[in-house]
Amino acid sequence: MEKQEEEFQSVTIPPIEVLKLSILQRRNYVIDAMECYDKIDGRDIKSNTYIVRSGMLAYFREIGFAIKKDFLKKNKQTEYEQLLEDINSVDYKKLLNAFYIIEEWLYDKKLTMFDVVKPMGGNIINRNTAKGWG
Repeated sequence: MEKQEEEFQSVTIPPIEVLKLSILQRRNYVIDAMECYDKIDGRDIKSNTYIVRSGMLAYFREIGFAIKKDFLKKNKQTEYEQLLEDINSVDYKKLLNAFYIIEEWLYDKKLTMFDVVKPMGGNIINRNTAKGWG
């Protein structure tokens, strides 16, 4: 029986981490769509925003409930309604504005925060030596 249990052990990822990865994948899709739109628009070719808009809608579907809950908790009903209007727009500037609002929200939730430095304290040489690195 013991051997059977060993065979089925696995390393798993917590569901919250899977959700974070999914959100970041949606975010990257929107960034890629915006880059594509900007390339076409930069060549003075009239372009449609349907790819950017569909990406934003999918992105918002992933996190919209959490954003709504947070905005309403902070008495930001008007800002939330504006965000909904911008996401459902075909105007690129409004879609871009919605993207930046979502980015700010994700940053505040520390999902896209990349400029965080953990204060370590102490002497770096002693710390590294204690960990066996020096």
